[in-house]
Amino acid sequence: MNEYIKLPKTAVVLGNFDGIHKGHMLLIEKAKEIAKEEGVKTAIFTFFPHPSYVLTGKMPVDLIYTNKEKEEIMEKAGIDYYIEFPFNKTTAAITYKEFIEDIVLTKLNAQVVIIGADYRFGSKKQGDYKTLVEYSELYDFDVIVAHKLKIDNKAISSTWIREELKNGNIEMANKLMGRPFIISGKIVTGRQIGRNIGIPTANIIPDHTKILPPLGVYISKVMVEKREYYGITNIGKNPTILDDKNIKIETHIIDFDKEIYGEEMTISLYKSLRPEIKFDSLEKLKNQIEKDIEVTKKYFML
Repeated sequence: MNEYIKLPKTAVVLGNFDGIHKGHMLLIEKAKEIAKEEGVKTAIFTFFPHPSYVLTGKMPVDLIYTNKEKEEIMEKAGIDYYIEFPFNKTTAAITYKEFIEDIVLTKLNAQVVIIGADYRFGSKKQGDYKTLVEYSELYDFDVIVAHKLKIDNKAISSTWIREELKNGNIEMANKLMGRPFIISGKIVTGRQIGRNIGIPTANIIPDHTKILPPLGVYISKVMVEKREYYGITNIGKNPTILDDKNIKIETHIIDFDKEIYGEEMTISLYKSLRPEIKFDSLEKLKNQIEKDIEVTKKYFML
């Protein structure tokens, strides 16, 4: 975000938004409600990369959403401005007072600030919702503080979502997020093995920062060329053909036969079908995939 940028009057939500889960969506919906009432714009403010990576000197890994995926979700949610403020050592040194005065009030032009009760900001995390409330009285803006949303008496968090994804509990992760887990990428040319056995696949290479569930086959839907289709998605290393070192994501799109190389595709995972298996022959692999397709059709009641 450049120094000269200044938004029109906003209802702004401050947060990290890795999982953009149900708790986050409550804050977003509150911002939209207030913006409509007050005649202002909605804005989401977050840091990139996540402060924890910069402060520990680590590279971002296991992200639930890539930047592009976040932008698309925010756009679908009807947010006017989605801002990823660059986080670096200079940013880390900003005091909580500077954060409020220069960023929240000047750049974001916030009339209303919506935050989670655990949100911290400013150098050494010295600012919190109480600090914002104090300044709101001085500068005449409103602050709305929300506590964590819970399921089964456990607070929804991005950490919890990551745990479920890593354990292959796709349905639970989806429940926490309020939408299916997605993987996006450009369709690349594979080895054509699927096509040779009559079950072609659309292949993407996941972003290196993206968290992935265990290797295996998943019931899925895909969005390509602005249309949605049903499919089965394999996340794995092709052990039957050639045990690759790199993980590939291959999706057979059901009842689809069109050249889409180079197109952007978004895969939504709904349920784990089975782990990745090394078959004795291509014929046995084909038979299993055909069974997977039938299970998927029954799941979606096709």
